[in-house]
Amino acid sequence: MKLIKCYVSSFGKLKNFTLNFNDGLNTIKEDNGWGKTTLTFFIKAMFYGLRDSSRSIDVNERKRFTPWNTTERFGGYVEFEWAGNLFKLERYFGKKASEDTVKLVDLKSGREHVQNEDWGRRVFKIDEDGFLSTTFISQKDFEIKNNSSLAQKYSAVTGVDDSIDFEKVITQIDDRAKRYKYLKTDKGLIADTKNELFEVQEDIERINAESRTLKTLKNDLKILEDEREKITKEVDELTSLMSKAVYVESAKQRREQYNNTLAEKSKCENEKDEICKSFGGHIPTDNELQAFSDYYKEYINCSSKKASLEKDVEEFEKIKKAQPKKKNEFNPSIILLIVAGILFVAGLPIIFLVNTVFGIILSIVGLCLGVTSFILQKRINVNIADKSDGVESIYKLKCDELEKVSIEKSEIERKLIAMTNRFGMSGCVDFWLVLDAVKGKLEKYNNIIKRLDELNRSLISLESELAKLNVNDNFKYTVEQLKAMLDEKNAYLNIKINEISELKAKIGRYELSISNLPDYENKRRELDERLLAYKDEYELLKLTSSMLKKADENLKIKYRAPLENSLNKYLSLMTGSAYDKAKIDIDLNITIEEDGGSVSTYFYSEGYRDMFELCKRFALTDVLFTEEKPFVILDDPFSNLDDVKVKEALTLVESLAKEYQILYFVCHESRRV
Repeated sequence: MKLIKCYVSSFGKLKNFTLNFNDGLNTIKEDNGWGKTTLTFFIKAMFYGLRDSSRSIDVNERKRFTPWNTTERFGGYVEFEWAGNLFKLERYFGKKASEDTVKLVDLKSGREHVQNEDWGRRVFKIDEDGFLSTTFISQKDFEIKNNSSLAQKYSAVTGVDDSIDFEKVITQIDDRAKRYKYLKTDKGLIADTKNELFEVQEDIERINAESRTLKTLKNDLKILEDEREKITKEVDELTSLMSKAVYVESAKQRREQYNNTLAEKSKCENEKDEICKSFGGHIPTDNELQAFSDYYKEYINCSSKKASLEKDVEEFEKIKKAQPKKKNEFNPSIILLIVAGILFVAGLPIIFLVNTVFGIILSIVGLCLGVTSFILQKRINVNIADKSDGVESIYKLKCDELEKVSIEKSEIERKLIAMTNRFGMSGCVDFWLVLDAVKGKLEKYNNIIKRLDELNRSLISLESELAKLNVNDNFKYTVEQLKAMLDEKNAYLNIKINEISELKAKIGRYELSISNLPDYENKRRELDERLLAYKDEYELLKLTSSMLKKADENLKIKYRAPLENSLNKYLSLMTGSAYDKAKIDIDLNITIEEDGGSVSTYFYSEGYRDMFELCKRFALTDVLFTEEKPFVILDDPFSNLDDVKVKEALTLVESLAKEYQILYFVCHESRRV
């Protein structure tokens, strides 16, 4: 089996990278940081995928190699020859394993296999840990750890047909045995079954105790039910007496109601007679009352009108007294006439003596004032005469109207007095008081008539009821007494009923619990059988594990000899005869025979330990891959070796390249083959 070509779309720092491989030795010499280790993990990832279970970026390969500065797809492909055929294995990665895509193409037939199959295990017949412990060799992880995949591969090469994975089977058997019993703790199916059996046994004992308690509870229930029946009879008797007491009390109430009705009727009739007497034996009719009300309104209007007219007459009398007589009245026109005569007389001498114009003016003014005085006096006399005649006329009209209203008021007052006397209120001159009193008495009288009608009907009904009632005045209980006695008995009865209900519920729970006894007994038998089966199974698993461990040890002894021979062959190539008698046990631990004794490789320097582990890896590869040789990846594994050992290791690589395709990654010219 060999690699033909690889293409990296994007993986870590590698992008759009292609590399073709040759048979035998392929040396890739590049500086540190170029991506040599990244390329080795890319090849591994094409067959086995990426590890991503850890949070640490050093261990989580998905985080470590996910590209961050490119848009290229994360992944690529490898072309390889396997079993005489050419294949192309293409794998692209997502953010998580469920998003990964895997495709295998047979380049000869063009057939595609699109399954998420573990192609690494199918091609190399080992899992990823086995691959990293054999053909994938890096400077960081030389030490080989025995695992189930290697053990399975050992089984195949040593001739075991069914290729038993002893470690896996033994682990499964031991894990299954732990389900039944832990060695140092009280856990497992056996302990759980014992605990469950103990709980079931406790339940059975509890149910048996409940069966005994149930008998006592049923006796208590019988006593309570007898007490309830007795109290129920007493309640029925009191209920009957209560009905009779209600009947007697109802009859008494009817009789009392009848007597009260008679008394009220007598009272109403007396009040009616009193009202009739107050009206003088004559009850005013509605028409009479309406007539009185109308007269009263007319009386009020006449009184108001009379008062107004009296006030007007009084005012006119004052006006008449205040008017002046004609011969004694002061007339301002006389003064004007006197002034005019003086001015005229004074003006004449001035005309003749000094100033003719001024004298003429004074004479004219005097003459005008005289004429004005004459006209004014005439008008005043006419106005005084007219005014005196108007006041007298109005005064006479008011006096006539006042006399007429007074006569009308007297007539209405006479009628009101007559009606007041007829209403039995002689001597009362406050007609409003008379009207209000009559209305009140009439309303009361009508209400009494209405009430008497109601009382007469009630009396007829009560007389009919009393005629049917048979009243026993000697009944000794009252309704209140019987109600108190009945309430007390009912409260006691309710207590007994609640006690019976609670007791029945408790009995029901006990009976339900007791009904489960057969189930618990069946479960106990089942648990006894299960516990016995678990113990037998546990002992059988312990015996099987012991026998398998022995068989596994015997099987590993078979492949120990060829593995040891191959180890010494490679040690001889590197060291000559200095370390060609190494021993390796079934757990892949190496010891070196030196000075007549055996020394573990852990006591040697780091360089020597790397040399021993390198030879052990090549030896394992020889022993495990007998059908088809795999390619071997060497990721600068000789950095810890000194110059002599590097030279010997490179010689070993050249020798191995004749049998294996080797991908040798190195960063220093001194370690180049």
